[in-house]
Amino acid sequence: MILDAIDPEAGDQPYAWLTTTGRRTGLPRTVELWFVLYGRTVHFLAGGGEGSQWVRNADAEPAVQVRLGQRTFAGEARRPDPGSTEDTSARRRMAAKYQGWQEGRSLSRWAREAVCIAVDLAAESSDGATDGTSVSPRPDTREDEWRTR
Repeated sequence: MILDAIDPEAGDQPYAWLTTTGRRTGLPRTVELWFVLYGRTVHFLAGGGEGSQWVRNADAEPAVQVRLGQRTFAGEARRPDPGSTEDTSARRRMAAKYQGWQEGRSLSRWAREAVCIAVDLAAESSDGATDGTSVSPRPDTREDEWRTR
């Protein structure tokens, strides 16, 4: 299986767009979020906690899409074990990227307490098909569409 290339600079983008499936409507729901990329895993922190609709949707239906720059990747959402190395690392990297956090300093309340969601991006086979989902070069929603909702 060949992994679909992710632009090394994709993690430098300020935002990613996460598309979940509405747990009641079944319709796609896209939100613009802060993120960090580590290999083929994207981490998000939900400042709204358990009440965040995108978190509740991802819990109900883990098959999601993540748009990084101009590429959209299929993925599987999950929650890292609280306090695990993955969870701690994601929180520190988010705080460093968006809040200027440095080793030796305390993490902000957001970085300590927000719900952490990881999305493992799907791998692509040599024929271009993914493991049950699609990877498209164009997003299914326009970048500025979120501003009009």
